[in-house]
Amino acid sequence: MFKPLSMSIVLTGVAGSVAAVCPGDYNGAPPLPAVTHVEFYNPAAPSKPLPAVANNETDRMQVTGGVVGKGSVTLVVTLSADIAMDCELNFQLFDAGTSINGQRQEETDMVFPMGHPSVGARWYLRATATGTNKVKVTLPVAIRLGNSAIHRHRIGLSSLHVGHTPETPQTFEFRNNPIRIKEIRRISPAGAAVSDGQRVELAVYLEEPLDTMTYAYKLKRPGSRATEYTDNALRIQYTISPSDAAYVPPRGTPDYLYFRPEFADGSSRTGLMIDLPDAPATKDLKKKAETPTPVPGRLILAKPAQSTTITFTAQLSTHHTGPGGPTLTLQIPVN
Repeated sequence: MFKPLSMSIVLTGVAGSVAAVCPGDYNGAPPLPAVTHVEFYNPAAPSKPLPAVANNETDRMQVTGGVVGKGSVTLVVTLSADIAMDCELNFQLFDAGTSINGQRQEETDMVFPMGHPSVGARWYLRATATGTNKVKVTLPVAIRLGNSAIHRHRIGLSSLHVGHTPETPQTFEFRNNPIRIKEIRRISPAGAAVSDGQRVELAVYLEEPLDTMTYAYKLKRPGSRATEYTDNALRIQYTISPSDAAYVPPRGTPDYLYFRPEFADGSSRTGLMIDLPDAPATKDLKKKAETPTPVPGRLILAKPAQSTTITFTAQLSTHHTGPGGPTLTLQIPVN
């Protein structure tokens, strides 16, 4: 007996033998089975999946989009019939309350990023059958900033062929929790006041480790055309005050940096160049010592030159959402 293969014919030396035909392969193939049930795979207890739609927060699937180990959901999909081993199944995602025929799935497009989208292509989630009526489908979830939100969507089997409408999809929902910034720290010099022309190394930390796969994921812009995508990578939106006292090299860069956890401690780092204005001195920087007017018979002490501080402010953002969540500041004393 031959191992069934999707859309293939296996020939023997005596006679031809047709492999099992996969549903939805072509016109005339068996119809697609229905999706009868959806659950969430629970890695903490694989034998106890979480419900697709929870009655309470304890049973609700929790994710943190973009975080290592928490940034995706795996659906356990039950079909109305067993599917032959190695058959490829194509799923589609839909908004919870939008028509499945010919309508842009705005909410779904902004929650589930795809890798390197093709211009004008419809997106399908491909899974390989295991010979049973159970299939697992893993979906990366977009980064969220600010507050958590419950996302509600539907999944259904579909076909790659024009005119084949999806089977009635089943609903699932989960809570997507935000990525949060934890700390800004000076690496070098660690604490002393710095001087004009000196470089300060800064490290930005998250509460949980970032999954670097977010760099490869794309999202549709809200209200955009079908071919317009933005990246899902995490950024650090920053300000420097006073604005003319320092800069992130090289000069002329935007007011954000991509969060790239390239160090063992999970931090993303950047250099800050101290570049105090020469003249005229601002009210806050390089205040010169005042020269007292000599008065006969009276001793007047000169006031020492005053130092100031530079404030580096950071907030997380993405190209897709803009800045969101907590804002942290770091004070850097300057001689």
